[in-house]
Amino acid sequence: MDALLAFLGLQRVGGDALSTAPTRQVSSRTSAGSTAEAGADDEGPNIIQAPWEETHCAPSLDSDDVRTFLIRSLFEELDGCVAENDRNFLTRLVRVLGAESLDFPLFPDVAWKLDTLLRDGDPPIVQVAELVRREPEMVRRVWKQASSVVYARRVSSLDHAIARIGFDSLWRIAMAACLYSPVFRVPGFQPQIDQARAQGIVTAEVVNWLSKASKGDLYLAGLLHTVGKLVVYRSALPQRGQPGPSLDLVEQIARRFHAGIGVLVMRDWKMADAVVAAVGFHPDPTRAPTEHLGVAHLVRVGAIATYTAEEARRHNDCGGLQVLVELSNDGQQNGLSFEPARTVVKAHEIFDSIADMYGVDGAADKVQASAGGRR
Repeated sequence: MDALLAFLGLQRVGGDALSTAPTRQVSSRTSAGSTAEAGADDEGPNIIQAPWEETHCAPSLDSDDVRTFLIRSLFEELDGCVAENDRNFLTRLVRVLGAESLDFPLFPDVAWKLDTLLRDGDPPIVQVAELVRREPEMVRRVWKQASSVVYARRVSSLDHAIARIGFDSLWRIAMAACLYSPVFRVPGFQPQIDQARAQGIVTAEVVNWLSKASKGDLYLAGLLHTVGKLVVYRSALPQRGQPGPSLDLVEQIARRFHAGIGVLVMRDWKMADAVVAAVGFHPDPTRAPTEHLGVAHLVRVGAIATYTAEEARRHNDCGGLQVLVELSNDGQQNGLSFEPARTVVKAHEIFDSIADMYGVDGAADKVQASAGGRR
């Protein structure tokens, strides 16, 4: 942990308090996809482009407006596209987004039923376990979390496992189930999909920590803010025997348009307006409707802290700490109070705590490794 603090230019001054420490600045800035390796510690971090740069907000929360914006933008990309494999990818994505209802998996029925059951209060564990058993992947994750080394005794049944982790943790596992549908197993793009899912899970946990809300719309907003990227990667899968699109183009489209695409997914999934607004406006929360400014700001803070911690683990500096300081200063005017450095450290701790359960650790490194020779 102290190594991470030093990397971020921080030092402990007692308890959880953190202060800035002098660090060397690197004058050159590399691209987000740079394959430059970290040098010795005394050479400082690699300065890279912020992962959240270039992301477009949704134009509104209306599906028709969003769809029109996305299709027009993708046709502009098509106009400047020469390679047939890239044009085929963009055409597939236009076709997917142009449909009145996305060709996309529904939000898991078991997750919705658990949400309803757990919102009603404190249901019998037997009833909850009966519902969880309908979803094998959920059973596996519940069992895995309940069997963590932090517990002295082994669990003896699913009922015991649920009782051990608690209903709040079970709810979060159920909500994350939508990101692990088999439809998101895309050959050639699995590292990118795994990274997007990891970013959603860690952001949700950071938002949960900042808001002190164990479940609900705030958590869902953080969890699903990257879901639009999954639609893009799924559309990048070429027909059998055909060459795939360039990785640069796919990542560029995912980075630029995932917020708008996410709005369409949220509408298909019948999510609350607060979740839709946070997904669509987290790149620039000031554009969110007044009643949803708070959740959009929270998701932006959580996302930037997540990306900053993720890159710091790879010895990269994306400038996130400075952005969080600015957001913290602005946030004091609208009631959003947080400690920038402590928030980044919390994201790092969350990566560590859920790495085994969700397989999130190293996702960014796998993305970088998969880029070799595919640009």
